[in-house]
Amino acid sequence: MASRVRSSPPATDIAAFGASAYYWAATRQPLYCLVFLLPLVITFEFAALVLRVSMLSSGDLVAVQLLRATLGLFGANAVWLPGLALVLTLTIWHVLSGRSWRIRAWVPAAMLAETLALTLPLLALSLLPLQAGGPGSPALAERLVLALGAGIYEELVFRLGLISLLMLLLADLARLPYAVAAGAATLAAAVLFAWCHYEPVGLDLFAWDTFLVRCAAGAYLSLVFIGRGLGIAVGAHAAYNLLLCVQG
Repeated sequence: MASRVRSSPPATDIAAFGASAYYWAATRQPLYCLVFLLPLVITFEFAALVLRVSMLSSGDLVAVQLLRATLGLFGANAVWLPGLALVLTLTIWHVLSGRSWRIRAWVPAAMLAETLALTLPLLALSLLPLQAGGPGSPALAERLVLALGAGIYEELVFRLGLISLLMLLLADLARLPYAVAAGAATLAAAVLFAWCHYEPVGLDLFAWDTFLVRCAAGAYLSLVFIGRGLGIAVGAHAAYNLLLCVQG
């Protein structure tokens, strides 16, 4: 599904490519994305299980609802299936890639550092009127869990799923140049990402100022996904959400 997002040649040999080139390619490989994201998925699913009653009615995690609705079409309705779907997607993608299962521990550590650096532009956006807020205000623990889940599953739906599908349609079927296809996919994903935060899909009342800021955030995260991979896009999104919760 994500094969249409351009990536560097396989990173297999640090001696041949150099550490920086190896890292640049490795962050976009499914195995390192899986290693980087698995602790986040486990943390979210465990915390969501503890807080399940209030979270099921919150309506905040639109991406999770979309994933559950899609899986439900095939008769799969367990609440933990979106997390399993992410893990299986990355695992199968890695198996099909034919790459080694060897993991260098410094790569996820460097991904964490890069994630924090790439969160800074999103924090700059938080100075704009993004905080629309839905009805009521959950407790801090629930807000943190929702923030983490949104970072994971909004990237899964709007970046890995939607952008990859649009790249398949625009670059493969329509034969558009890669840059044109990537630009169109980025814009479409950003608009849909922003729109899903508002009623009737999300909880917020529509307002142009918050919509445009969310479009900008969505476009930025789309570029991070295309250029640096799913793991770092999720990390930047989740870190941004969590920092906003702590600030609020």
